[in-house]
Amino acid sequence: NFTMFFTNSTWILLPLMIFLIYEAYSENINNKKNDTLLDFILLTSLYFIIRFGNFGEQTYILEITFDTIIVINYIKKHYKSGLLTSIIGLLYLQTQFEVDIFILVFKYITYFGLYIFYKDKIDYYMIFTFISGLFCFFAMIIVNRFNNQLILDYFLYYVITYFITIFFSYII
Repeated sequence: NFTMFFTNSTWILLPLMIFLIYEAYSENINNKKNDTLLDFILLTSLYFIIRFGNFGEQTYILEITFDTIIVINYIKKHYKSGLLTSIIGLLYLQTQFEVDIFILVFKYITYFGLYIFYKDKIDYYMIFTFISGLFCFFAMIIVNRFNNQLILDYFLYYVITYFITIFFSYII
């Protein structure tokens, strides 16, 4: 599982690291920030995950990976990209893995609702990622899609992904 996690995390982290290098360079030459590039980078990560990701039978890892990109979009207040990523994730997960579409729609609508509700709060990053992550975790337990070992794997994968999301949300 760790090898699968590391490989799949690379598809998110590599484009974000390239973006960070660009941000550092543009800060040094006093250029204005380019938010369109962040949208492009996150969509590139999404493409890499869909094209090269290795998830086997563990679709929960793919769901969390999509959720990470969606939450980063909403944290950076790029709601259009968040909605686009949600639609792509919904269609991909439903057609390729036959994940229950009602749960996905409910989860992605909840993410958007959390964005609308918390977008003007003081500690927006922590509130949004924590609540959306807990919602995702408990939704999976409620539907009882996993056995006990998979719930533990899911929880550990979520915790690691949560810290990656927080880290990149603060430095981007």
